Amino acid sequence: MSDFNGLQKDLEIYFDNVKLLKQAFTHSSYVNEHRKRNLLDNERLEFLGGCCFGIRCLAISLP
Repeated sequence: MSDFNGLQKDLEIYFDNVKLLKQAFTHSSYVNEHRKRNLLDNERLEFLGGCCFGIRCLAISLP
């Protein structure tokens, strides 16, 4: 996980769960190519983020 420590430092944003940060940057095609590594892809997080974004846009657009 040390490769994400530099990113956190550069962004000045620190995550409690670095595994979620790694998952957010892991594409499903990479997971399929490295099945023995027991990785999780970002699709679940992408879906959740899209839902949160949609809710926020709706809240802003309603009077």
